[in-house]
Amino acid sequence: MVFTSPKIRVFDNPEELGKAAAEKIIAEYKQKGKLVLGIPWGTTPVPILDAFAKIVKDEQIDLANFHAVMMDEYVVKSGSTYSFVDLNWPVSGRYHWEKDLLKKLPSKQAAQFRKNTHFPDPNDPQGFESLIDSLGGVDIFIIATGAHDGHVAQNGPGTPLSLGTRVLALPKTVIEYNFEKMKKEFDNDINNVPRFGVSIGLSTILKSRKLIFIAFGEGKAKITQRLLSARKFDKQWPITFLWNAMEKTEILLDREAAGKLETEGFLNKALDVAIAAAKEAGNILLRHYKSELQIDFKNNNIRSIVTNADKECDAAITKKLLKEFPEYGIVSEESEPVKGNGLTWYVDPLDGTTNYSRKGRYFCVSIALAKGNDLLVGAIYDPLNNELWTATAGNGAYLNGKRLKVSGISALTESYIYCDFGYHTDRRKKMINTLSKLTEAKSIRHKGSGALETCEVAAGNAECYIHYGSKSWDYAASTLLVREAGGLALDINGKEWTPFTENGIIAGNKAIVKAVLDKVKE
Repeated sequence: MVFTSPKIRVFDNPEELGKAAAEKIIAEYKQKGKLVLGIPWGTTPVPILDAFAKIVKDEQIDLANFHAVMMDEYVVKSGSTYSFVDLNWPVSGRYHWEKDLLKKLPSKQAAQFRKNTHFPDPNDPQGFESLIDSLGGVDIFIIATGAHDGHVAQNGPGTPLSLGTRVLALPKTVIEYNFEKMKKEFDNDINNVPRFGVSIGLSTILKSRKLIFIAFGEGKAKITQRLLSARKFDKQWPITFLWNAMEKTEILLDREAAGKLETEGFLNKALDVAIAAAKEAGNILLRHYKSELQIDFKNNNIRSIVTNADKECDAAITKKLLKEFPEYGIVSEESEPVKGNGLTWYVDPLDGTTNYSRKGRYFCVSIALAKGNDLLVGAIYDPLNNELWTATAGNGAYLNGKRLKVSGISALTESYIYCDFGYHTDRRKKMINTLSKLTEAKSIRHKGSGALETCEVAAGNAECYIHYGSKSWDYAASTLLVREAGGLALDINGKEWTPFTENGIIAGNKAIVKAVLDKVKE
């Protein structure tokens, strides 16, 4: 497995995906002693069914209390009644269920499961709803979707959330799609394609206790991205109904279906969590702001302080991030690192601690997410001014929802330069030496919060920020903001700044960063 979150898990291949899903289903069955599984038929669930059959066979699992609720089936209309298409026809759901699972099970388990498999009755659709209720409801529903239009079972574009199980005439587009997909099965004659189907409804699926969406293959990448970026139900893409139940939905993808890891939906989810954590910490800072603080010194350096508010914020942020993304690492200024799976949060629970301890008005909370050197998400919250600075990779930088752009000033004589002297004597000497070379700048300022000063550079309120120290938690979030606002963030040697950089930071618009670097090298 290459990537995980509580909502999205990406695997190297469909076989790993299928195995993980099957293990989850069987574990729940063992725990409860019974289970009702909702599942589609066709190619998508095959990796799950293969893994499921192997586990059942290897462990000789009794399936007497295991029921399967099938999503849909093609039907034929005769007068006012309907009948299933022929069981032996390869376009039949019952044919696929036999071939893809029942024939792979030991005879005893196959007989048990065959008895406990339920397809919706086209002549009594409401009876299928009653059957599900009599079984105690669906425990886990496996969801698949059509790549071309996002259909779920036979719920195509335009389907409202309110519909339950029903017989429906298949749209022309579905008939044509089925024909192109299975010409051989239809003897190359589109007239052989079924015109009707019986299908479970979106409202029925939403009643399930848990939902698992699965997709694999490059062909599903586009629909997966559409789902993750939707943020709400769009009836023209039925699969987006999952946003009405995302709190109980898990998404399993292979690499190809996931496309780029940094999908818009994933980034938005991570940003939402970062914002929530930053605001929670901001409220803690406001609560302590006018009270007497407990102040300690780090490494016996009287210039480097930490307060009880820092520590309380750190605990709250860590708890929030681990709850939402338990497998991610955390690197925070105020606590020991938490090891993760390759994605890491960088947290400064209080940037501008000295300002804060003296009742100054320039401090913030900074949270970023990165994968190796790649910065993905940044959120910086200034609680006194209720200013929220945010960025996600490839989607721009914002202050309270307003898009940011770095300054267009290219002359050093017109530039505002922010700097930080730091707590170490040698760095202070280097900064003083550098500033002596920048005396032609219009203004040189030091306000005591590197994260906020760098944000102001992203907003175009200053042209450059420079500091000879560069801890990952100080600048991971604000560096992403500067880059997404069109600027550069480099180290003192002119190389790209990363969370692993240890030799300073120069961030700003391209022209002034180059000018400052030239002065530094003199």
